[in-house]
Amino acid sequence: MPPQIQSDMTIFNIYYDGNGTPILQPTVIREVFWQSDYAAHMRDKGVVTADKVSVIIPRGTNAQGRTYISAEGFMSLPNDQKASYWTLSKSDKIINRIVTLLVLKITDLEKLYGRDNVLTVTDIRLNLFGSLSMQHYKVIGK
Repeated sequence: MPPQIQSDMTIFNIYYDGNGTPILQPTVIREVFWQSDYAAHMRDKGVVTADKVSVIIPRGTNAQGRTYISAEGFMSLPNDQKASYWTLSKSDKIINRIVTLLVLKITDLEKLYGRDNVLTVTDIRLNLFGSLSMQHYKVIGK
């Protein structure tokens, strides 16, 4: 099993304004555990990579003072209230660093930090059982 590193990350929650334009809302989340897994599979068309990253976010971690809310709850909020919350949703973007620049488009984010460093959330597991010190969110990204 590859080692986990303790790191800070930024998640970009994506939602849309009244005109259908995507809005990226960044939230810096501190002291997460970031683990990269590198894998490849042999297929009939050759080698296919299956690289992924697993991120463990302890419940109650510092997320810029924002409160976690379900993806459904986040999307149902009026846009002017979303800044108080963060969520985990498939297709959101994550990056293993603090991003403080205002980024308006995903392509700009990829140009600034490299396409391989901007990952898409593909799976989310809410492990909110056991003692508070064991509760966490697990995010898989590719």
